[in-house]
Amino acid sequence: MLGVILLNIVESLFSLARFEGVPFLLIRPKDISGPEIYSGDFDLLIKPESLDCFLLCVMEVCSKNSFNFCIRRRKKEKINLNIYLGSGEEFIDFDLWTELDVKDSGFPRGTFISWSDLESSGLIINDSGRFFLDNNFSAMYYMSHLYSKRKNINDHSVKRRIDYYRNLDGLSSFSHSLLWNVNNKSMQKANREMSSLGLFSHSRIV
Repeated sequence: MLGVILLNIVESLFSLARFEGVPFLLIRPKDISGPEIYSGDFDLLIKPESLDCFLLCVMEVCSKNSFNFCIRRRKKEKINLNIYLGSGEEFIDFDLWTELDVKDSGFPRGTFISWSDLESSGLIINDSGRFFLDNNFSAMYYMSHLYSKRKNINDHSVKRRIDYYRNLDGLSSFSHSLLWNVNNKSMQKANREMSSLGLFSHSRIV
């Protein structure tokens, strides 16, 4: 029963945001069903100028369903959102990003990839108001994410996602070779590949 309620929250929020014309996408795959909904968070990339509208959708869905929510913002490009159920012991965790961060000692601090650059490069797919990252870029960015977050590649959830990306259509031979030999060197190669596409921007760190 609880899983159904949580599922309805996510589906209602995503449906309302799409109805309101908010461009957003899942940065990494996550099942919106079963036990997957309880583990980890939903990482969303939202077009920066549409962030306020997305948060208004959160308020509307929570108000209609008598849910509490909490918003925390510690840096300009990321908002953490928790939507609580009942007593507050159960909640759904979202990380709302307005850009894709890239952490690599070979690049300046504050390196990121903007929605506008992804869009102009054809790496954001718009399927009747549902937005997705291009499969090949999505795989490269997951490799970058593993490196940035120093993820344990032997972790079960990491292995599952690597398998997911290995089986995507449209992968270049270069991406495919990296995904079948995942280590720090191949993760850094993924960053160099994205850099070669001219996608990286740099924030001014104060």
